[in-house]
Amino acid sequence: MLTFIAQLEPWHWMAAGVILLAIEVLIGTELLLGIGLGALAVALVYKVSPELTWQMQLVWFGVFSLLFTLLYWKKFRAAGQKTDQPLLNNRTEQLVGSVLPLLESIENGRGRVQIADALWVVDGPEAPKGTIVRVIGVEGMTLKVELQDS
Repeated sequence: MLTFIAQLEPWHWMAAGVILLAIEVLIGTELLLGIGLGALAVALVYKVSPELTWQMQLVWFGVFSLLFTLLYWKKFRAAGQKTDQPLLNNRTEQLVGSVLPLLESIENGRGRVQIADALWVVDGPEAPKGTIVRVIGVEGMTLKVELQDS
């Protein structure tokens, strides 16, 4: 094994990089991206500077792999987290601002409204059934409401 490592050529690094990137494309985990790019970078450095020892090749491979991985996670992964619809998977937060009639009167601070096919517990000021309320916040699965001005 050591003799193989000592005889590495640029095409070995190129092949390793292409194989790693192909596996990354297939599995899509983003774990092999930096490693594959690191192997390709070592192939380029080794092609330009063929006197590199195998130990230095491995050092450069580690450095490049770490650098590309950190660069990806800092620049591109963080950019992918931003969305133009931050409430897309947060149903309760989407309800803030809704104007609804009370299905059950609010007594002792608790009542109910119906939204689509679901009943929601509301917390707000005392009000009789049918009063129009506006959702102003959410606490767990309870909607905070205020009386809607007519």
